[in-house]
Amino acid sequence: MGVAALVLGIFSIILCVIPSFAMTQGLGALTAVVALVLGVVARRRASETDQASGLATAGMVLGIIAFVLNLIVFASCLMCQARYGDQLRMGFRKGLEKAREVRRRQDFPTSLPAVPPASSRPATGEGLSPESP
Repeated sequence: MGVAALVLGIFSIILCVIPSFAMTQGLGALTAVVALVLGVVARRRASETDQASGLATAGMVLGIIAFVLNLIVFASCLMCQARYGDQLRMGFRKGLEKAREVRRRQDFPTSLPAVPPASSRPATGEGLSPESP
């Protein structure tokens, strides 16, 4: 159980630093809580059987750190969204409008030019001038 707590603690810290939507922070906080619970249970079992509890302690500490970090990242994402959300949406809309305008003006080709059929192309060596030495 101590190894599982350690692995989940590491995994939740990794999820904390992945830049994405709130889903990874929610999953990171959940795995951090599971790591904390597994670490506590593993430490109790280790103390009852007089075994080493280092992995369980490490998993427990990583679970606590990961939970706090995930909450901080999630809160900062919410604050950023509340403060700059309208500006981000407006910038996204302007970008979409510009892309639609460019497409309407057809500044760039949307398809490749047609290739003539093989029967109208010269065969290998035909129509080529011989090279002079």
